[in-house]
Amino acid sequence: MKTTKKLQRLLIWWGNLKFAPFVGVTLLFSYLIFIFYLPVALFLPARSSSGEIQFFKIIESIIIAPVLETLIFQALVIYILDRLLTKKITFQIAISSILFGSFHNYNITYIFFGVFLGIVLSTAFILYKRKNNWNDAYLAVVFIHSLRNMIAILIALMS
Repeated sequence: MKTTKKLQRLLIWWGNLKFAPFVGVTLLFSYLIFIFYLPVALFLPARSSSGEIQFFKIIESIIIAPVLETLIFQALVIYILDRLLTKKITFQIAISSILFGSFHNYNITYIFFGVFLGIVLSTAFILYKRKNNWNDAYLAVVFIHSLRNMIAILIALMS
């Protein structure tokens, strides 16, 4: 079986999941995709961190950033591309992901990190939109993005 057929089957399966399994699988994919990021990360400088996590930073990361970033980089970009430029999903995912990654410009490493995460989030948005609607896709991706950021904060607090 060709790789594209396997990928199509995977995307159909992923897109047909109910909300909770969809969120869980998407979170899993958001971590698994970093297998492709690791070789890049070896040659790039590490992300700098102040070491202190403030209350506003937690609120910003778990609520504000997911709401705004999903609105701008998934919903708005995909909507504009879909309506005005192209219906090609790979192009929509690529543009959405590159914009998402370039917005996370703390350093070059984090830009790559953002692009890879953007691939998962924009793919999830498109898949959930197909099964449901724009609003449900938006809310699902906001929830996934929030959970992912919350996990990152919890890991940072434990280290």
